Amino acid sequence: MIAGRHGYCALLEDAPATKLRSIMAQQGEAAGTDPVRVCEGAVRSVQAALAEPGALQRIVHHRIGDVPGSALLTLLIGDGVVRSWDLATAIGVDSGLDEQLVEYAYGSYEPIAKSGAIYANGW
Repeated sequence: MIAGRHGYCALLEDAPATKLRSIMAQQGEAAGTDPVRVCEGAVRSVQAALAEPGALQRIVHHRIGDVPGSALLTLLIGDGVVRSWDLATAIGVDSGLDEQLVEYAYGSYEPIAKSGAIYANGW
């Protein structure tokens, strides 16, 4: 998740899709020695990048194709939903996810999955 946040910041700064792939390849080292602090910083960074004027309209070069920043935000939300459910399921607790949020994430991911973009380009 940390590397993904850094990657999304790079995309919002007009980095090519290949930059996201190289950042994601380093995710094993992304947490450093203080993963909580680093994760909090990565979240703050992507929040700030998405809050910049015009960020949601800016075209970014994601691995699934060129998309507006608003689509990047949708992917980020969906990623959080999926990871929250996955972790909760793995440790045997209720995810506590809001049903509308889950429906939003599913509705956002479904067309991408059906298009084959996830499988053709990697996530």
